[in-house]
Amino acid sequence: MFGSCLPSPSTFARTFAHLEIKGIRLLIKQVYTRLKRNKALGPIHGFNVAVIDGHETSASFKQHCHGCLERNITTKNETIKQYYHRNVTLMLLAPDLNFMLDAEAQLLGEGETGCAKGLLKQVVKPYPRAFDVILVDALYATAPFINLALSLHKDVICVLKDDRRELIKDARGLFSKQKPICYKDGNTIYKVWDEENFTSWDGLDIPVRVVKSVETTTARNRNTGKIETKTTTWMWVSTISKEKLDTKNFVNLAHRRWGIENSGFKELVHLWHGDHVYNHHPNSIIAFVQLNIKPALRNQHTFLYFTETIKAVIYTDCEAPP
Repeated sequence: MFGSCLPSPSTFARTFAHLEIKGIRLLIKQVYTRLKRNKALGPIHGFNVAVIDGHETSASFKQHCHGCLERNITTKNETIKQYYHRNVTLMLLAPDLNFMLDAEAQLLGEGETGCAKGLLKQVVKPYPRAFDVILVDALYATAPFINLALSLHKDVICVLKDDRRELIKDARGLFSKQKPICYKDGNTIYKVWDEENFTSWDGLDIPVRVVKSVETTTARNRNTGKIETKTTTWMWVSTISKEKLDTKNFVNLAHRRWGIENSGFKELVHLWHGDHVYNHHPNSIIAFVQLNIKPALRNQHTFLYFTETIKAVIYTDCEAPP
């Protein structure tokens, strides 16, 4: 019924392959300016917050292009080369909505943190005051990345794992002699240790803050109906002082890093079919990401609302008489 009106896969391929990324970024800047003017991108605990993370958009054992990354996949019988695309994305977090600001394709031979450093430098030029704090996972716990953020006048909250053994060893030794800060939020009981002025991270320009949170959550299992208790332990390293951000708000803010997964990458796949490659070309892939994951004006409606609205307009135009 609508076959003559809806764009074909080949149309998507041609369109995205020839789109200018610079023009897309200008459109995003216009949407950002409108959201800021309407006060839709407000602070969280007094900070304008951004999260940076990497995301793999597609993978194939056969199809590849000059922008593909490569890796070897070992099976029982052989080792096969796989081609894939990955980008690093920066998203702004706000109390009522999240806004994808920019993305950069990871190049062959380039690490994710190296790509993230390039993206950060690129974003700060047109958006110097868009964010004060950057949330990242443990992969970004490197002195070059954190020093770059500091040079751009941005603070960092980073998940801390065993890669920084001396820092973790020092923090655990100190925390073992201290009583935790205890509080309850919803169904979760928190025991938090929070200390500043750790200097055991070689290459870092300033002392850092380490926060450890042991969280016990009680909830009903959806399948069995039984009440279950789960305990998880988190550690973060940060450049933000206690004076600027107290312990309880720090933990709350640090956990918001998952916003880029829940309302960013998952929506891209489930609502916009972002894992389907209409055209295996680096410009097509990054253009599709840039155009389709920014949730414009979502403080008033859900993302699904806008999806259904766009579909309704298309179908209305298709049914209109010539």
